[in-house]
Amino acid sequence: MNFRVPLRPLIVTVLAVLAGMAVISAIESTPGHAQNPSPTPVKRCEISFPLPNPSDIGTRKFEQLLYAFIDQGCYRSWVADSQIRNTGPFLNGTSFGTHNAVKVFYSPEVWDWLKHKDRQGEIPDGAIIVKEMFPSPAKEGSKLSAWTIMVKDKKGSYDGWYWSFHAPGYKPDNPDIDYPDSGFGLYCLRCHASAEKE
Repeated sequence: MNFRVPLRPLIVTVLAVLAGMAVISAIESTPGHAQNPSPTPVKRCEISFPLPNPSDIGTRKFEQLLYAFIDQGCYRSWVADSQIRNTGPFLNGTSFGTHNAVKVFYSPEVWDWLKHKDRQGEIPDGAIIVKEMFPSPAKEGSKLSAWTIMVKDKKGSYDGWYWSFHAPGYKPDNPDIDYPDSGFGLYCLRCHASAEKE
């Protein structure tokens, strides 16, 4: 038997397939497009929330617990900003933000206070705000550089907050004499004390 395949439809079909493959290849090579990323190992959170209050267990013990909580990403299931954002204006290429670029995560108590209580009343003890920090200016896909954390604890200090800075793999050079990175009444108050309330 002699089969004849019409040449024109065959050429059109082959060209259409090749064009489709070229479009897919162009999309996959676009910057920011994930090209079958290898799965990043996710640390399992072994610390339950809420954490004990720092004023109840002591700031050193709480600092170790908080750092483990942060390192394991235990806060990552909380409501968060939709994207990394700047914390202030840029003038002539210089950031005048309070922090580096951030993505903020809100513990359920903070989110309830923000969205359902319309920022009225007090945030309950144990509530936490985690700011993931990235290099400025804000850009999706930036590498996480540090965290700044606020933990509500009215018994701990007049302002009612435990303040913390932590960074991946960070260890202070002289822990016995360096200014503390976590605790009550820290340098964070230089800016945060300007808040009218909560």
